[in-house]
Amino acid sequence: MNMTSLLELDARLSNRMRVAEKPGALRNIAIVLAHSGDSWFWGAALILLWFFGDPAWREWYVVEFVGISLLAVLVMGIKFLEKFAVSTDAQDTLMLGAAFAIASAALIGFSALIRDE
Repeated sequence: MNMTSLLELDARLSNRMRVAEKPGALRNIAIVLAHSGDSWFWGAALILLWFFGDPAWREWYVVEFVGISLLAVLVMGIKFLEKFAVSTDAQDTLMLGAAFAIASAALIGFSALIRDE
């Protein structure tokens, strides 16, 4: 497969999965999940682990929860700043996604360093 055929396959699959134009329960679920952000799910899981998990790991759950919360605040700040940006270039969007990925990787690395101490 070359890049053109991969892009065509991606476009076909994306059109099949598109739910934004089709009203109904699936669209409503997709909206909730798309706007909730992963940090909510991670936060909920860490809270459950803190209550029901191994007590020896509670400090780690708190460190992760605080780190994910700080990252969520950072990401929301970047998203709000992006809304005010004039440029809607696809390259800018890709760079913003890369910034989120780098911030997430930094959080994971920082958490690992804290845990090792």
